[in-house]
Amino acid sequence: MISNLVQDILNHPITIQVNQTGPAPRIAHGRFNVQKEKRTDLLKTLFAKNGMASTIVFTRTKHKAKSLADQLKKSGFNYDLPDTVETYIHRTGRTGRANQAGQAYTFTTMEDNKTITLIKKALGRKMTEE
Repeated sequence: MISNLVQDILNHPITIQVNQTGPAPRIAHGRFNVQKEKRTDLLKTLFAKNGMASTIVFTRTKHKAKSLADQLKKSGFNYDLPDTVETYIHRTGRTGRANQAGQAYTFTTMEDNKTITLIKKALGRKMTEE
């Protein structure tokens, strides 16, 4: 890891952090355990049911994002669970900019349980199951 290398090479290094690393305090976190092939239909249903006029949908790849954009109007969902806890916190923090309240939803599969456990630990609070 880079921080270990820094400690080995430099004398008395200091860390300056610009971005927030902890979860945004006013964001409620929820997850939908859904089969991969049913995520887009669920997303469309949630938009219609909840009247979501402005939502951010995060994906792992630009190709998938473009494909979704072709199917959906502008709308925060983690369509794909991020690879790291830090990425999850960064993404969901965008929902609560300027200390605004918000809701961050994530689509997960059973394969994501290990990462979800790490995310829940980092959040220090509950992630509802929808």
